[in-house]
Amino acid sequence: MHNDGERAVPYLMAMPHFAESKLRAWAAGQTASGMIQEQLGCGCQRGVPPLTDKACGRVMSDVSSMFLVYLVHMAQGGRMGIVKELWPNAVAAAKWQIDQSAQMGVPLKLQTTYDVLGLNAYDTCTYSSLFHILAMRSCSFLAGKLGDAAQGQACDAAATRAQDATDARHWVEDGGPPPPGAPSGPGPWPMYRSYCDGGSGSGCPAGAPNATMADSTYPQVIAYTLGFGSLVRNETRLRLHLQTVMQRHMTPYGMLVMVGRELPYPGSDRDNAVWMMSSPNWASLAISSGLVPFSDVSGAWPTLERSLSWWRGGDTGAGGKGAHGVAQRNPGGLNDLWNIAGVVGGVNNTNSGAPWITSHYGYTLTAWRAHLALSGQVVDLSEGSYQFDPKPGIGGRSGTWPVIFVGGLGSLSIDVDASGAATATIAVVSGPDGGFPLSSVRIGQHTCQASPTTITPGSPFVCHYNA
Repeated sequence: MHNDGERAVPYLMAMPHFAESKLRAWAAGQTASGMIQEQLGCGCQRGVPPLTDKACGRVMSDVSSMFLVYLVHMAQGGRMGIVKELWPNAVAAAKWQIDQSAQMGVPLKLQTTYDVLGLNAYDTCTYSSLFHILAMRSCSFLAGKLGDAAQGQACDAAATRAQDATDARHWVEDGGPPPPGAPSGPGPWPMYRSYCDGGSGSGCPAGAPNATMADSTYPQVIAYTLGFGSLVRNETRLRLHLQTVMQRHMTPYGMLVMVGRELPYPGSDRDNAVWMMSSPNWASLAISSGLVPFSDVSGAWPTLERSLSWWRGGDTGAGGKGAHGVAQRNPGGLNDLWNIAGVVGGVNNTNSGAPWITSHYGYTLTAWRAHLALSGQVVDLSEGSYQFDPKPGIGGRSGTWPVIFVGGLGSLSIDVDASGAATATIAVVSGPDGGFPLSSVRIGQHTCQASPTTITPGSPFVCHYNA
């Protein structure tokens, strides 16, 4: 059982009681330093004796940070009991994050879920830096809920320092064109470089490689869906970075995980590979950051569909099945939704487009956040607050968007007639006994009149306004 990213979040949303049990187990295995350990059962790593109910694992940038994120989900799901119970553990985890960032302002040499890339060999990387900022934002949010002003101020200060260090160490105004043979487009090529070795919190040494990692901004996907806004100080830089990634990384199967570190392009198999999170996450960011127009977000779909369609499509007769029943590559795709691997071979190698590392892997589940990007949903059930910014646009187009609560599912439907009169309906199809509390609703720029009430299956909330 891992606590290293996205795999646990859909289960947290769907089964909050199960999530509370896991959070307590991770808290129980917290080290004296405050670090939340990666695993709740040992033995999957070489040389580690198999044990259940025993915390263990690597020293990672996206574990203690995700523990804080999970607690934000629980708070926004209205489950403040578990948040209050585990707040001391959250404070300790936040302190551990800050301690790891004492030298540079961002974490130093931590392992990541993208372990094949070996980012822990470098002093700092954008992925870990953004996860640290996300952790500090999560800490501040939780501190505000619990009235712990001192802790909130400490985490806010750490977030500000980390933003400065991330810009100083990783932002490059123009990293130059991609390596020969890589996809390219019109320059300049601004980017958050993937990693930086040496230097200080105020800068990276001259001549540092301008490599880019397709999914280094994954923490930003989470931040948007929590309502935290931009993790970096200048959101324009985020949009510019996404454009550079699109130019450098796209393949017929999705986005190469790393470009510019290993030459000649496309590098060795560890960089010349497609991690299945990258394309859905890029699409979610393109929608939430405004890289594609809010009035028509269809420009994000080709990237999202590139990797997912590779698994859905294909003629099994062309490629056939391997000895172990795994669909092999063919011109149309793998046609194997049952077994989506975490990593697919990249371009011009023996594994091109074929499953390479892990099977039945959960990280494609990050695609569910694209639904939240479309609806612009930020819901805090602890306050009965509902905010939506549905795309494409609410001014002249009707539509239906999914709504995902902790412990329930529903939809937001908007109908706009010829006169511009809009009717918005928030309905749920599942949820706890007693329904979901409701005290305020905002849809785009429109505030709905809402007295304290609840939304239950069969009893939706309806709002009328002029679009």
